[in-house]
Amino acid sequence: MSVLRFLLNGPLRRRIRLLQAKLELLTGRIEQLEQAFAATSFPDAGTVERMNATAGQCITVETQEHSLHGILVNMHQDSLELMDEQGQHVVVPAARILLIRQ
Repeated sequence: MSVLRFLLNGPLRRRIRLLQAKLELLTGRIEQLEQAFAATSFPDAGTVERMNATAGQCITVETQEHSLHGILVNMHQDSLELMDEQGQHVVVPAARILLIRQ
């Protein structure tokens, strides 16, 4: 037991602390990269401008699961708001949008 205690208190313990610090650093970097990726993905500034110009017009939004047709009510930073054929407001998350057609 004393050898095990020595290893845990000595070089092995330092190695574990070093690995924990590296893991925390990598976790922080991953979070930064995810935020940077989110900022550069849909919708970019040009898309927001074009979509705001089509507000009030009929568009079709394609997601992997659905094809939604309706009037563009508003373009948010992370979603589109449509009014469908039944007059209901539908919010489509930008991350799910594959294609937008007029």
